[in-house]
Amino acid sequence: MSDAMNTKGRLSPAIEDKPGLAALARQSGFAAATLGATSLISLRLLGELYPWLFASQIVMKANSGLCLLLCGCSLALLAARVPSEWKRTTAVFLALSALLVAAATMAEFLLGWELHIDRALVNDPTGSNLSGSPGRMAFGAALSFLFFSIGLLAAARRPRPSWLVAVAGSHAGVAVLIGGLTVAGFALADMVEFRTLNFSGLALSTGCGLFILGLGLSHHLRAGGLCWSVDRTASVLFGTGIASIIAIAVFADVSIQRMGLDAEPTTGRIDLFLQLGAAVTLMLLILAYLFHNMSSRARLMAEAKLRESQQNLQLAVQSANIGLWDWNLETNEVYYSNEWKRQLGYEDYEIPDVFGEWRQRLHPDDLQSSIARLEAFVADPQGRFAHECRLRHKDGSYRWIYSLGDVVRDAGGKPVRMMGCHIDVTDRRVAEQRIHESEARFRRLVEHAPDGIVLVSADGWWNHANPSFLAMTGYTLDEVVRMHTRDLVAPEEEPRVAPEVAEVASGAAYSAEWRFRRKDGTFFSAEASGRLLPDGTLVGFIRDLTERRHSEERLRQAQKMEAIGQFAGGIAHDFNNLLMIISSYGELIKSLLQGDKEKRYAEELLAASSRGAGLVRQLMAFSQKNVETRTREDVNAVLQGVGEMIARLVGKSVNLQVIPAATPCVANIDKGQLEQVILNLSANARDAMPGGGILTLEVITLVLREDSSEHGVVIPAGAYALIAVSDSGTGIPPAIRDKIFEPFFTTKPTGKGTGLGLATVQDIVKRNGGRITVVSEPGLGTSFKIYLPLAAESATLEPACDAPGGVEHVLLVEDEATLRIAIGQYLRSKGYTVTEANSAVEAVRMADHTNFDVLVTDVMMPGMTGMELANALHQSRPSLPVLFISGYTDGALQRTKRIEPGAVFLQKPFALDALATKLRSVITASAAPPPAEQGRVAHV
Repeated sequence: MSDAMNTKGRLSPAIEDKPGLAALARQSGFAAATLGATSLISLRLLGELYPWLFASQIVMKANSGLCLLLCGCSLALLAARVPSEWKRTTAVFLALSALLVAAATMAEFLLGWELHIDRALVNDPTGSNLSGSPGRMAFGAALSFLFFSIGLLAAARRPRPSWLVAVAGSHAGVAVLIGGLTVAGFALADMVEFRTLNFSGLALSTGCGLFILGLGLSHHLRAGGLCWSVDRTASVLFGTGIASIIAIAVFADVSIQRMGLDAEPTTGRIDLFLQLGAAVTLMLLILAYLFHNMSSRARLMAEAKLRESQQNLQLAVQSANIGLWDWNLETNEVYYSNEWKRQLGYEDYEIPDVFGEWRQRLHPDDLQSSIARLEAFVADPQGRFAHECRLRHKDGSYRWIYSLGDVVRDAGGKPVRMMGCHIDVTDRRVAEQRIHESEARFRRLVEHAPDGIVLVSADGWWNHANPSFLAMTGYTLDEVVRMHTRDLVAPEEEPRVAPEVAEVASGAAYSAEWRFRRKDGTFFSAEASGRLLPDGTLVGFIRDLTERRHSEERLRQAQKMEAIGQFAGGIAHDFNNLLMIISSYGELIKSLLQGDKEKRYAEELLAASSRGAGLVRQLMAFSQKNVETRTREDVNAVLQGVGEMIARLVGKSVNLQVIPAATPCVANIDKGQLEQVILNLSANARDAMPGGGILTLEVITLVLREDSSEHGVVIPAGAYALIAVSDSGTGIPPAIRDKIFEPFFTTKPTGKGTGLGLATVQDIVKRNGGRITVVSEPGLGTSFKIYLPLAAESATLEPACDAPGGVEHVLLVEDEATLRIAIGQYLRSKGYTVTEANSAVEAVRMADHTNFDVLVTDVMMPGMTGMELANALHQSRPSLPVLFISGYTDGALQRTKRIEPGAVFLQKPFALDALATKLRSVITASAAPPPAEQGRVAHV
């Protein structure tokens, strides 16, 4: 800002003064200096004529003239039109000089000294005067000049506080008072005899000079009292009075002396002339004061209103949190108000009034744009300057500031000044940011909602739809906003549109199921709910029920499968017992037959029993009630064993080709599950060849040196038995190739497939440590490849040998009499002594008086389970070995706590030779030294 403003925000004297007041102050200084200089010159030139010329008058002394000259020049320099530092320094020097002269004179009066400082200017030709010394001023004059000099020094101080202004004004008033009394005394000379006042009498010219100096300093200070602004009439009268004073003073010290040189001195005439002149001058000054007082009253009232208006403005600015700024475009000086600085957390003294303070507090992201905006406005100030930016607060945060400004132009239209205000709009910007973030969150919520969200007018026309609804229907947003609800629902739903839209428009909560029409003409079911918004728009939420319907169907299917599984688990035990009877008696019959033809019939019977056992295992696997039992199996043998079953499955229209590997392919697998995998894939191949074709089952050995990837399936490095099930059917379309292993996915008609076949195949293969891939092309057929890890090369299949026998006494407990007889007969044929019991209770009674070497017991029996029987016998014989047999799997029995984990177990149906082998291993294990912590049944 320009120098027209000080640091407190008030106008400086140079701006607040009126040009007339400054001119009067300078003119008063020049007048006083002229009067003093004239007196000194007169005293110097006419010093020898003093006794003759002024026998009855008090004349200005040399020291008074010197002080008038010094003080007048000092005042003129202080009130100069163009102030400068050298002028102020010179004025101070002149005022100090006058102060020293006045102080020295007062010391002579008060202390009785005789310093003879007056003789430096004038020599007394007669050696005496009214004052006692030709150059010594009167005591009143010395006192007046002392006070006035101090007032000049106070007025010259920069900066000038208010108390110094008061001091200077009061000292100027002393000069005006003493000077005015002196002039008034000469006007009333008949009533007061001044010539008798030897100590305190002042010359008329000295009084006039003091009066002029006091008025001039008062105008310069603008301190009130006599230094008011005057109107034109008062100014004329005041100027005339000043001119009269000057004329009288000059006449008293010069003109009378010249008149005395040419004629005989006439003291009475001179006194009368001086009295009349003083009276006229006093009347002029009184009239000037009266006119001035009349005009100043109106001015004082205006000033009071102005001060009140300024206070109200200041209060409004502070209450509104508005900071003011003022920028001088020519000098680049800036002013910031206290509120401007408080907006940024600073006190007034903490931020200097320089342009760089605003610039350095700009946010880095706003710096370039703010400077460019300001420079562009200064270069071409059109309208008002308005800009928002961030300024750094004292606490380090940034405040949003709205800056509003305008320019001030000179007479030529050139911008010379820019003024404006700062308004802290941080709260508004934060609120706007929050609203923006809230709208963004709402927009993301609507756009990413899984359900459709729509806006509909009260008459059923659609205004907006989110992406989810557009995806449901296939329409674009531009198409939807031009559609009516009737255009988006199925034809049978159209009668419902009008009444139900009206229901929602009435404000009632709404929820119902509708059938909507897609762009491609298909339909889908959806749940629609809606509410009435405050603006009269209807908001609707559309949830596609297609997936729910599929989920419900899958749930029903899963519940059906669970029921089938529960049924399968319930009958598995009974089926296994029946199959065990068939296989046991088949083996006994086979052992009694001699001819090969007859034995082949028995072998067919045993094979059928084995296949029945496999079907039971598949049912158990389907119901997830079995635990796979991995054994070392030759994949070639498994494939060949299931070949005849597959041939009957696919029918005569399909040419079945079974190609085993050239070498044995031994893998650790669950044989029943592998058979289930091959049967499922073969059944799918049959369905893919309704008119017949070729089905190939091939086994090869494969060694991968490094990890491989086939159709997106990663196959780790290693040795594998590769089983390929290939058909020449219709193939699998690429669009559904990635979905065929998903549970419940099927392309077969309803009732023809469950969608669980390939999902079960993939699950079994993975649980056996393998991988499965598929290669298919429409019209060229399909090939499923199963990679099963081969067993370690050091492990080979044990050759078939006769089952071992023994001589131990076996306690056989089985509630199924037919099965118990068959097992007992077989064990006896192997050399064992067998005691049979049809229940656990009967076995306990037998054990009381008979020693047995081993216990073979069914698990699930009426009254007492096999586990409870074993625990009862172990109370008296802890080392008795136990072999459990059951139609349930060991996993199912362990889950239901029918047997303990680790118990020796053989699942029905089993081969009698397998029973003999397992029984022999139990007896052998019981004869070995027991471990440190041997269990009871679980560790036999």
